[in-house]
Amino acid sequence: GVPPASPDIAAAQARAIDSLLGEPALRGVVQDLLDGRAGRAFDALERDADATASPDKWNRAGILMFAADRARAGRMLEKAFAAGPPNFWGGILLARLRGSAGDFKSALEAAGGALMAAQTPAERGVAHAESATIAMVQGQASLAMQHANSAVEISRADIKAGARDPFTMRDLVARLVMLGDACVAGSVVAGASGAYVSALEGARTLASVDPKNPELARGVAEILEKAASAFSSAQDHASAGRHVAEAVSIRRRLAEGGRDAAAVVALAGALNTSGEVQRQAGDLQGAKASFDEAMSIARQAVARDPSDVGAKREVWSVMWRLATMGAAGVSWRDVLAAMEGMANNGGLNSRDWPFYEEAKRRAAAS
Repeated sequence: GVPPASPDIAAAQARAIDSLLGEPALRGVVQDLLDGRAGRAFDALERDADATASPDKWNRAGILMFAADRARAGRMLEKAFAAGPPNFWGGILLARLRGSAGDFKSALEAAGGALMAAQTPAERGVAHAESATIAMVQGQASLAMQHANSAVEISRADIKAGARDPFTMRDLVARLVMLGDACVAGSVVAGASGAYVSALEGARTLASVDPKNPELARGVAEILEKAASAFSSAQDHASAGRHVAEAVSIRRRLAEGGRDAAAVVALAGALNTSGEVQRQAGDLQGAKASFDEAMSIARQAVARDPSDVGAKREVWSVMWRLATMGAAGVSWRDVLAAMEGMANNGGLNSRDWPFYEEAKRRAAAS
């Protein structure tokens, strides 16, 4: 879905409200917004923008509507984008709306407009990150790498210039992870592991400030798992093993007591990754043990909540890897049965479908 408004967007909305205060005829709109009469306020904003056919006013209306009425915001932002010139936050929000509707080509165009309109390094960083996200979904790994790398360099320049606030470091970590993901998609293995290691350094810095924050710990574990997979692909099995072992340790701590269902499923995922890292290193006995534990945890999670798509995905993913190993007790028909249940309920994502088709082929041949 479309992400919620970030602090930067909130600042853009505040500036839009300030501009309304400068127009006597629209000051009542501000009061309506403050009093919770959003519908009436939006009606007035739309009438005013349409009456003047002003791209600035369409953008202002769209920015203010975005959090509460995205369909209406989209209409305003589309009019502004068509009329031009591009507006930074108008382009960013339109890119997100178009992307959420599956129109990624047009979303990339809107993000490009935002990049053209960007007036500060911070705005250019946001536009590059937005473009990288869309390019990844489109399958344009090379383009995603270019935009992600530009976003990373902007964040690094901010930190080099003295920025030390958590938001700047958080953005750097997120952009490094994005760069790593793009490198993985583009089969640039060394670039992926380098990006993840740098992201891990930043994530550890953030977590050290608040060691008891589970969200920050989850972020560290997630990057450790990504780094482990990248190192494994690069045949650096020792580094892969160290990273995934630490990830499993963190996931075990977060899943203690079993009260957090998502943490339990994440532990299964980390063990699944550990098994694959061990398999690629030639430790088949260790891999089998990790896969078996992951399977047990994921199946228990499904038993507790049959609607848990994440747990179901871990089940078939582990089964796939066990079947690939030729492990006793797991056939390709078992894998297919697990995947079919999800396919019938819309639980497979676009990346899963090639595996589903391959499972059907292998099950038919067995």
